[in-house]
Amino acid sequence: MAVYIIGLLRHHLQDKALQRHWCDPRREKLTPLAIEMYNSVSNLPGIVLSLIGLVNTIHQRFERRFFILHFTSVVVGIGSIIMQCTLVYKQQQNDEIPMVWVMLVYIYVLYSPGWNHKVSMPTLLVPYGAIFSVLHNHYQFVTGFQLHYMLLALLCAPQIYRYYTATTNIKARRLAHQYLFCFFSTITCWYFDQILCNRQSTLPIEPEGHAIFHILNGLNSYFGNMFLQYCRAQQLGMSPHIKYIAGMLPYVKVVSYLTPTKEPG
Repeated sequence: MAVYIIGLLRHHLQDKALQRHWCDPRREKLTPLAIEMYNSVSNLPGIVLSLIGLVNTIHQRFERRFFILHFTSVVVGIGSIIMQCTLVYKQQQNDEIPMVWVMLVYIYVLYSPGWNHKVSMPTLLVPYGAIFSVLHNHYQFVTGFQLHYMLLALLCAPQIYRYYTATTNIKARRLAHQYLFCFFSTITCWYFDQILCNRQSTLPIEPEGHAIFHILNGLNSYFGNMFLQYCRAQQLGMSPHIKYIAGMLPYVKVVSYLTPTKEPG
């Protein structure tokens, strides 16, 4: 029944489908439930990592900003699955609009500690995100979205560097190194995926570049979020430590929880 319903939906939206696929040469051959199977399921590790960060945020009583940060990261992963499953151009907004909201939350997390009027920053960022969401949903920018996203990322870079130079804990710095490694790996993976896209069917082994990109991006997001949580907990005097799940996956554990007298949000 599910296959039949999805088949009807895709037939109805066929004229509105994306003309460009994301370098998955076996699309529609593995399962009728997803046009690009590997590009879809490769978002699951990032979603799971974001959920782990979300649970840890609640358990460690971190500020609401980190709950929102992990939650929007989950939404990005789900939106990407929807887009890769259907390849409907309209569904691409389910991926791109949450990406912008994640960057706006990053800007708030990074710059709000030094912002003199703390209420004014959400007052600026939330309407900005809402206006962009409406415009992007209507006009469906392509190059405009890419340039806009790059600009938001560049706005975050200077403050991330300041946080890194102010951090002396070796394990926390290792988080930043893992974040940067995954970040530049995703860029490299994306670049070569575009170069080899039209030649993947002739290669002896299909590299699944876009699927690997999704996995690395999920790791990149998780390491970045954990690093920011450590830095913020240190600012608030929560005595943070980097611990590991199964000796591999890092997370932030605090000794003293945030009290209601501390800065909210």
